[in-house]
Amino acid sequence: MKKLVKFLFLFGVFCACGIFMVAAAGYLYLAPQLPPAETYRNVQLETPLRILTADGMLIEEIGVRRDPLRYEDIPPMMVNALIANEDERFYSHPGVDLRGLIRGFIGFVTGVNRGGGSTITMQLANNISFDSDSVYSRKLKEIPFALRLQQELTKEEILELYLNLVFFGQGAEGIGAAAAVYYDKQVSEMTIGEMATMVSLLPCPSVCNPVSSPDRAERRRNNVIDKMRDQGMITAAEHAAA
Repeated sequence: MKKLVKFLFLFGVFCACGIFMVAAAGYLYLAPQLPPAETYRNVQLETPLRILTADGMLIEEIGVRRDPLRYEDIPPMMVNALIANEDERFYSHPGVDLRGLIRGFIGFVTGVNRGGGSTITMQLANNISFDSDSVYSRKLKEIPFALRLQQELTKEEILELYLNLVFFGQGAEGIGAAAAVYYDKQVSEMTIGEMATMVSLLPCPSVCNPVSSPDRAERRRNNVIDKMRDQGMITAAEHAAA
C-alpha cells in the first residue's frame, strides 16, 4: 500500500510538473492575445434594472443583482474566510499552486477528495473568460491566464474582482449583493458564521444555499469555520461563538 501511495505521489508530481510546463508554454502563446490589466481593473460590473415609484421606492429589480465593492470596503474576515476555504496558499503562490495541482491529481486518481488544485486566481480567470469554450479548453487556458493576472494585478485587486464577480446563488453575483439577498445586511454587518456560509456556497450556490438546502448549508458553513480556526484566522472563542 505504501508503495502504491509513493508511486501515485511521484506520478502526481511528474504530471503536475508536466502540466505546469505546458501552462508556461501556453502563457507565452496566449499572453499577446490577452487584454491589458487595465481592462480587468476597470471592468464594468452589470447592475440590475431598478423600477421605482414616483417617490423613489423600489418596486422591482430585473436582472442579476450586484452591489460592487472596493477592496477596502470588504471586511478582512470575509477575505480570511474565502482564503481558508478556497486557497490557503493564496499569498504565497504565483497564481497557480503546484502543490494544489498535485493534490488534486492524486485525489482524482485515488477517488479521495483532498481539495482541488484551482486557486482563487484560476477561478477568477475562468469567471472572466472562456465561457463559450469546452471544459478541457477552459482548463488549458485557465493556468496561463491566471499567471498573467497574477503578473499584472495585485493580490488585493484579484480578491476585489473575484468577490465582485463570483455567483452566490439566488440571483446574486458578488458578495455585496449576496449579503443583501441572504441576510438583508451590508457585508460589514455580517457575522463570522454568515461570512463562512457565503464562502461555503461557491462550489454549488444553486443547490447548497441556506434557502434551498439549510441543513447542507449549515454543514458546509461549519467546515469553513473549522478551517478558519485551524489556519489561525479566528480564535477558539470566535469559533465556538460562530
